[in-house]
Amino acid sequence: MLSSLGDVCERSGRVEDSFEAFRRASRLVDDRYRRLDLLVRRATVRRLSNVYTAALRETATGLGEVALDLTPEGTRARARLTAER
Repeated sequence: MLSSLGDVCERSGRVEDSFEAFRRASRLVDDRYRRLDLLVRRATVRRLSNVYTAALRETATGLGEVALDLTPEGTRARARLTAER
């Protein structure tokens, strides 16, 4: 639900509210790949609000989590995080 709120806030231009919703959602999620998806979304919001160093920090965190993950999901997450850089 919080990730949907983040999407709506992002689309309406409320980037800080969007980031906060994605941040809160990532704290509540147990699934590793879902949390990585939220990191990509947080990085996107940071990039859109011209906070590039924070966007890079978000992607670096995610890339560190999937560095040795050779599963298809890990490869997909790594690709999305790399593309966001």
